Amino acid sequence: MDLSKLTYSKDVSGKEEIAPVESPIISPEKVEEPLPLVEQIKGYSKEEGERTPALFFIISGGEERERNYISAIEKKNEFQRIRMIFISSPKGEGGLKPKAMMEKLIDANRKGTFEIDAQSYNWEEYDKVYLVSDVDEFAEDLKELLCTPPDISKTYHWAISNPCFEIWLYYSYFSELSAEVQSLEQITINKRSCTLKTLNGEAKPGGIDPRKAFEEMLTASANSKIHYAEDEFGIPVLFATQMHFLADDVLSTLGTEYEEWKAKKLALINRFKKEIN
Repeated sequence: MDLSKLTYSKDVSGKEEIAPVESPIISPEKVEEPLPLVEQIKGYSKEEGERTPALFFIISGGEERERNYISAIEKKNEFQRIRMIFISSPKGEGGLKPKAMMEKLIDANRKGTFEIDAQSYNWEEYDKVYLVSDVDEFAEDLKELLCTPPDISKTYHWAISNPCFEIWLYYSYFSELSAEVQSLEQITINKRSCTLKTLNGEAKPGGIDPRKAFEEMLTASANSKIHYAEDEFGIPVLFATQMHFLADDVLSTLGTEYEEWKAKKLALINRFKKEIN
């Protein structure tokens, strides 16, 4: 897979010239907002001898918290083994329903390309595709899609959360379900997601930030597996999420880069603490 084919720019002489990578700088004093993922990958070029990163496409029902979580993976300069392209509705439109997510996959299969923000990505060049969906009120749609999957030429994976993606964020910090979270069983399905979002905002000082929750991916995966179960159709039961499948794929792809990055960050924090004391 040659990511250098994904984009290029031309100089005045008309020759093709690979655009340089501009890495965001992160300091303890100021953390800049992540660039859109497609903008980040536009400048990617493969140097001779450099390992080609795995290319993940994430087709998401949510367009805010999920985007921020995936953006956190892309923003880490140390990660050279993975590139992730996030696909959802434009910001402010509320994300994609499961059938709309599948339509994007079917369309890419038919055309032979993923087309995102005027960029085309070869269907044959991706390594993983995940459809990240909430259960919410979409249980019947998900059951239909899981029981009668479309004819797609390449493998894809679901990462379904019940009631919503916020249960994955919760497991990033907590292994046990609080009484407040368990009370979701007693309320109507259409209120569960917004209630869990509120509870996550109160679960720790400052709330649970998806961009920081990525740093707890190993913890979230372990906690998620403790609570994982699915119904006869393959849909996770309440308080279960399949996000640990995606997380484990990411961690396996990153190899030692993830722990090395965490160690560097901890050393930076400790040095910063010493300097201000």
